[in-house]
Amino acid sequence: MEDSTLYDSSLTDFPGVGYPSCSRELSRVAPNTRDPNKFYAFLGIAPNASENEIRRAVRKRYRQYHPDGWEPSPEKFERTKWISKILLTHQTRTLYHQTPEGYHFREPSDKDESILREITLEVDEEPRTLYHFYAFNYQEGDELVAQWWYKFLVQVAPIFSFSSRVKVVLSDDKQPFWIESANMFVIPRWWFPSSANAFALFSVLTKKSSVPL
Repeated sequence: MEDSTLYDSSLTDFPGVGYPSCSRELSRVAPNTRDPNKFYAFLGIAPNASENEIRRAVRKRYRQYHPDGWEPSPEKFERTKWISKILLTHQTRTLYHQTPEGYHFREPSDKDESILREITLEVDEEPRTLYHFYAFNYQEGDELVAQWWYKFLVQVAPIFSFSSRVKVVLSDDKQPFWIESANMFVIPRWWFPSSANAFALFSVLTKKSSVPL
């Protein structure tokens, strides 16, 4: 692990809600509830949907609004293309989630040149909730990556009869590590959050091994 300052998200304005338990019977907080342009609502999925869920929803809308579909609509068909471009690219999806209150993420129909334009939105009384996590060499977008990891870790944990709380640390290391004494996964950023990779991490845990994968 690199010798660098450990970023602790509890020091930010959005410290989150603590570490999620890997027991699904205990409380879980949705990784994201932000949908300023109603992209997720248009697709009919939740704002914390996985990439596969987004792809399935996009395909459904393509079939629906295609000229040969059951509800043909050129306008909605083109909007589906735009939404898929934003939500299926990690960087633009992160930017979309970070759209400030009172602003709207730019769409092709917008006449202004800025990526954001001010509009009237209902004030969301609920505070933004993020999972608490750690990171070495903190990078923009780590919050979203950590949330995805927590989602998959919670899903996979029951397979290994694991119900304790788990902590995520993002790093630039070449391999992931499990720190048993702290229930902490040190996960390299180049590892893509997925159920398969979460399964691999728990395989190390159940073997009580500190050897990197």
